Amino acid sequence: MIPLWGGFRLGMLLQFAIGPVCVFVFNVASSSGFGAALAAVLAVAAVDALYIALASFGIAALLEKQGVRTTLKYFGAGVLLLFAAGAVLSTLVFLTAIAGLGSLTQRFLPIAWRNLLNVLVGCVLVFFAARMLLRSAGG
Repeated sequence: MIPLWGGFRLGMLLQFAIGPVCVFVFNVASSSGFGAALAAVLAVAAVDALYIALASFGIAALLEKQGVRTTLKYFGAGVLLLFAAGAVLSTLVFLTAIAGLGSLTQRFLPIAWRNLLNVLVGCVLVFFAARMLLRSAGG
């Protein structure tokens, strides 16, 4: 499998776990339009890329300490970078789609309904987080 495609697929799976970033992009799009939401998407993708880069440097330092050959390090870094590019690309694709949906709601959904939906989504996220915490504490 091509690492870029693998990274994109994994990134899309992670994107479907709708969380606060997705809700943020949707809220920005519905209140400020697609352009503002696209700026938020680009910022999120840039931060994702920064986290991946910092993790890569940390792994490279760890491999250096263990005396792993340089060739293996560069090959692994190349595969990781392709995989990471796919993951960042999936962030751009998915959140741009969310921004588009959010900007569409601006036209036909009153602000009171959008605020209510934001609160409901937040409650659902808190509910699932609490349920996960209770399960992990109990079992």
